[in-house]
Amino acid sequence: TGRHGGGGFIPEFPGLDKFKGFVCHSSMYKYPQKHDFVSNSDKKKHVVVVGIGNSGCDIVTEIGMTNKDNGRTTLVSRSGCWVLKADHLETMMSSLEALDRSTVK
Repeated sequence: TGRHGGGGFIPEFPGLDKFKGFVCHSSMYKYPQKHDFVSNSDKKKHVVVVGIGNSGCDIVTEIGMTNKDNGRTTLVSRSGCWVLKADHLETMMSSLEALDRSTVK
C-alpha cells in the first residue's frame, strides 16, 4: 500500500502485541523529528523499516541520515532487490546484464 497508496494496513504477526515501541504505516509517516526517530547523545533510536518499495526506500534514507550518529536504521525486505544510485544507473545496467541475480551474494 505504501506511503501514497491510501492504505495503512499493518499485518498481524507473532510478537507485535508485545512490542513496546512505536509502529507506524508509511502512509502516516511525515518526517523523522515528528515521530521522534532521531537519536541524540541521551537516547539511541533503533528503527526498522519493513518493505523495499519506493516508500520504504525513501523513509529509510531520510531516517538513516538523521539517525546515523547514535542509532541504527535497518531496512527489511521479503526478497532481495537491486539498489543503485541513480547517477550510476546507466553504467551499472550495462554491467548487470551479464549477471544473474541469484549469483550475487
